[in-house]
Amino acid sequence: MRKGAFLYLEERDGYMHELRDKYLDYTKIINYTFKYEFESGNCLEYKFLKNSFPHLIGLHKLTDLPIIQRFNDKSDSMVSAKYLISKIKQEKLTEEDVKNSVHFHKIANRYHGFSSDNLFSMTYTDVIIDFDVSLLNKSHLVNTQYILL
Repeated sequence: MRKGAFLYLEERDGYMHELRDKYLDYTKIINYTFKYEFESGNCLEYKFLKNSFPHLIGLHKLTDLPIIQRFNDKSDSMVSAKYLISKIKQEKLTEEDVKNSVHFHKIANRYHGFSSDNLFSMTYTDVIIDFDVSLLNKSHLVNTQYILL
């Protein structure tokens, strides 16, 4: 093992298996709860769930990848977060796939900075924004107070 900037990455056969290693690092905090109290007294709580990993790392934005197209298609019940995670663990969805996506630039910072430690740091989670909730009046998010980008 060698120490990376944010987590331990395992190098085998001269290739970094970073996507799988990022998932394995994330498993250390599954079922932990992040609680942030705002100056206003409002609290934001988030529980790290196993199936949240693909979304948290930004895979849903790589819409040119066929497996992600199926994941984003709500009528396709075969490709779920659980399925994506199984492909990551089997190394059938790899860092190479992710970085070869034409949309990788949209998640590059999130992807490179993703680690269990960073998920609890305010530098990584400073994407919490206050917004005008009236913009969501006709949405299923109508009771939302804050958005995590």
